[in-house]
Amino acid sequence: MLQRLVLCLALIFILAETAFNLYTEFSLQHSAKTVQFDSVAKPSFTIVLIPLDSRPPCIQFVEKLAALANISILTPPLELLDNYQTPAKIVELRTWLRQALQGANAAIISTDMLIHGGLIASRSSRGTQKDIADTLTLLEECHQANPSVELYVFNIIPRLLTADSNANAPYQLDMQKYSVLKDKVLTFENPNDIAELKLLEKSIPIDVIDNYLKRNQKSAEVSIELIKMTEKGIISGLIIGQDDCQPFGLPNIIKRQLEYFVDKHSGRIVTKLTNHKPQIFVQYSDADTAKIIMPYMPHSVAKTVEEKIGIIGGKQTFDRDKADFILFVQAIDLTAVIHYYPCS
Repeated sequence: MLQRLVLCLALIFILAETAFNLYTEFSLQHSAKTVQFDSVAKPSFTIVLIPLDSRPPCIQFVEKLAALANISILTPPLELLDNYQTPAKIVELRTWLRQALQGANAAIISTDMLIHGGLIASRSSRGTQKDIADTLTLLEECHQANPSVELYVFNIIPRLLTADSNANAPYQLDMQKYSVLKDKVLTFENPNDIAELKLLEKSIPIDVIDNYLKRNQKSAEVSIELIKMTEKGIISGLIIGQDDCQPFGLPNIIKRQLEYFVDKHSGRIVTKLTNHKPQIFVQYSDADTAKIIMPYMPHSVAKTVEEKIGIIGGKQTFDRDKADFILFVQAIDLTAVIHYYPCS
């Protein structure tokens, strides 16, 4: 029962990030205490949460939704977390995590928070090799000290764009083209793409390209170590997500390489958290929604839904009557909105 609830909550945690721009009325105040429930019933489980960052979808959405399942979410004090471009206090966060796990049933942990200090900090790869080593060691020690507490970890493949900085600003669009072309050349080997890529490489400072490649390589190496820890049973569940991206780009190459690594070296690492495989009927807001490729996404809405259903071990059914529940999906095509409601 616990495993099923934690897995569903991990999915909620990821989906909530996508919903952030549609949600505008949540209070930005946050308490370090666990969620207070309206019900007099004592919370069934306690889950420690190290969020991706301090925004409402990463904390408050999870707290509110967990309350519906009578789950208590324990989050770090706000003063330890990031504040937009100010990174979290990662050393203090690691200490807090060690203490918080005592008496908890499970944990959902962002490695980007523990290594870099949050999502924005991860885009400039603020974490050092020591931060990476300390975080991986921390996860192993937390498992050894609390073997009954299941650790659900997620790591993020960096976004397509370079980090926002004065040094990168003049080359950000060229680096976006560079990243897209790297993927296209690897995929199609089109001579025109190869020629354009060579010209771009000559026009961009070598240190800008090197920093971009090193950022992605560092993240990939962390993911590989986490995969190994999952295989050893130190981590109960691992999700490797993607920051802002497009259908082509260097992050997509990294994703394919990680998939290959899992297949070749570890078999298919899939943690069977429950024997129950929920049947899910997907209802889109209209017929075209499934085909839309949303901004900052590498593929269609339908593919995104398929991946998220896979996270919880679910199976999509096309028979509404056989479904355990219906997943309603609405995605707005902004180009259509602009067409019907042109700016004056």
